[in-house]
Amino acid sequence: MVSVGDINLRNSLLGFVGVHGDILYVKNHNILLRDDEEFRNDRKSVLIISGGGSGHEPFPVGFVGKGMLSAAICGEIFTSPSVTSCLASILLSTQNDPNREILMVINNYTGDRLNFGLAIEMARNIHKYQNIKSIIIDDDCAIDNPRNSTGRRGLTGINLIIKIAGAMSAKGFPLNYIHEQCSSILNNRMIRTIGFTFQHNRNELNQIDIGYGIHGEAGALKLDNAKCFKSIIGILRHKLKITEIKSDIIVLFNNLGGASEFIFYNFIKDFMDSINGSTFNVIKIYAGKFLTSLGKEGIGVSIMEIKDNSIIELLEYPTDTAVKYLFNIPLSYSHNTREMDFQVPKVDESSKHEDEELKNVKKYEIEIMKKVLMKVCHDINDARGDLNLMDKELGDSDTGDTLSRGACAILDELLKDNLNTDNPHKFLITLSDILMRSMGGSSGAIFSIFFQCASIAFRDCNEYCITNWLQALSNGIDGIMRYGKAEIGDRTLLDSLCVGYNEMKIAFNDGNMLEAVKAFANGCQIGCDNTKNMFPKSGRSAYAYADKDSDFKFISEFPDSGAYVISIISNGILNVLQGQQ
Repeated sequence: MVSVGDINLRNSLLGFVGVHGDILYVKNHNILLRDDEEFRNDRKSVLIISGGGSGHEPFPVGFVGKGMLSAAICGEIFTSPSVTSCLASILLSTQNDPNREILMVINNYTGDRLNFGLAIEMARNIHKYQNIKSIIIDDDCAIDNPRNSTGRRGLTGINLIIKIAGAMSAKGFPLNYIHEQCSSILNNRMIRTIGFTFQHNRNELNQIDIGYGIHGEAGALKLDNAKCFKSIIGILRHKLKITEIKSDIIVLFNNLGGASEFIFYNFIKDFMDSINGSTFNVIKIYAGKFLTSLGKEGIGVSIMEIKDNSIIELLEYPTDTAVKYLFNIPLSYSHNTREMDFQVPKVDESSKHEDEELKNVKKYEIEIMKKVLMKVCHDINDARGDLNLMDKELGDSDTGDTLSRGACAILDELLKDNLNTDNPHKFLITLSDILMRSMGGSSGAIFSIFFQCASIAFRDCNEYCITNWLQALSNGIDGIMRYGKAEIGDRTLLDSLCVGYNEMKIAFNDGNMLEAVKAFANGCQIGCDNTKNMFPKSGRSAYAYADKDSDFKFISEFPDSGAYVISIISNGILNVLQGQQ
């Protein structure tokens, strides 16, 4: 029973489900699932699934229903839903039928891309789903030349794609066709979006940030103040490439949540006046709150070029969701909400005492591994506040909280003796699973990928020898770079980890394990310190520096929080090993 007054995600979703019927709340995964009779009896239509961090309502919860989303997965505020929850949405919406066709609609943010992507791979490889496709929404046009490691952000274009894909599904189109049509819209940049934030002070706009991100990322251009929207609209028109449009368009105006209706409709009038007399026709306008940012005072504009009238038919296809004529339908509240729990089956249910013949590692090595885990997890918990402070400089100040959840989960399993430390291959896979389930967000996915890939080094040889650990480090680094798209020099944990790995590899030529670990810890610390002078090229904060070249001088107060975590881990390992001498 949740006490009155708690402000949290579960309460918010319960309130939403209480108001809007025919939706099932899966409370341990924060999934909202269609629960109407038509959906329950449908075994053929393509399932459309989307989600992301909370704080953007009505996206995604308001779009669950006939003609749009089959399921929505909600993370904590501005935090990607976990891999497990994304996987659960697939299993639940299909009723465990691996032959169902599924389209995952994903906004282009690192955490969403990683967690949804891993869930899709697990559904394919473990649960035998073969008919899953995904599309990445990248409609942002604020940044002219985004870096490959980040790409363009996903904004309100996701609402239009969900509307189109949902209508196609309802009309009976197959997965491949829906995926092809939606991908074509995105690949040809037919949807373009840009937004801006401001503070309205009676007769003027202050602190204008053009290209401001929906998670609080700094924009591409700042203006001190403006008496009206004219100068802002000029910049928006340029970014939206209004003068290059040769077809009819629709325009979507999005209120980021905190702009008054007075200001919002002032802007709409001025923007529409600015494109009046153009060579194209505006054949439809949408206006309202589609994708918000926790009540931020801001406005976004999306334009979609229409080169096929069938798109208009899809946009006009009837839906039955909470955002259909949201303010025109009398609402009633029900305390009898439908809710349930759902447990995703674990990948490896085998006993930790399985494979007795593999237990050929020395007992003291196993004890050292346990001590390393205890030391590192306690050190991460002790650094929780410092990590949050470091992350606040360029991020959303939650790195310490996120990593602490993972550390506590590992400690809990360690104290219960549930970690198979005598089998390094299974041990690392278990760590991957624990962090995936406990941390969430992009950090959870990145560390989960690292340990999952690192485990391959021990698949055919389960000895805790230094050569295997070197290979495991190499595998883990490759996995992070492959899935996260980050590179050395992007100001991430890789900048610490890669220097440490290289130093360790050089030092091990002498054959002394302790010296190799000393070199690893020293290298990780050097790499961590170096990030102070690197401007971010990966993650949310990268968008604020997307137009900077290599000559740009950047000095921050703190190193990258992820790189700092690597230095904590490496020093923890070294301290334990030195204590064994």
